[in-house]
Amino acid sequence: MAIPYSEAKQGRDITIGGIEGALWRSEGAYRPPEGRVDYSLTGSHAYVMNGDQLTSAEVVSGSMSIDFDQKLLATKMTIEPSNMRIVEYQASHNLTRSDGVFANNTATGRVGEGAISNDGSQVGYRLQQPVERGMLHADTLWQAIQAP
Repeated sequence: MAIPYSEAKQGRDITIGGIEGALWRSEGAYRPPEGRVDYSLTGSHAYVMNGDQLTSAEVVSGSMSIDFDQKLLATKMTIEPSNMRIVEYQASHNLTRSDGVFANNTATGRVGEGAISNDGSQVGYRLQQPVERGMLHADTLWQAIQAP
């Protein structure tokens, strides 16, 4: 999932991100499919940050679906930080933007954000969530189970 900036920028635009990393998407128009598309988790990178201490974590399972007609994304993930309780993450996002980019912030410090590929075949999803000892960060990549 992680590639050098010089390689990532070739033929791609940044959709979301910051100094710690970004989600890129191929240049071109966003033309999502119609109906519902289910996705499988194909890649992830997760960790917990507490001050300057980094603890590994693993996204062990998950599901994602998008109803493009209703403009609604739903996802669930089970994340296991080392030496901490398992995190059951669940979120839904109203897809109100016309470019396939979405974000959700809560008063508790939880953030879920991402971008859908131009053809709807992939989704990049990033999350941050406070946990018992720090802030959980996870970057995930999802692939449509059946081509849209």
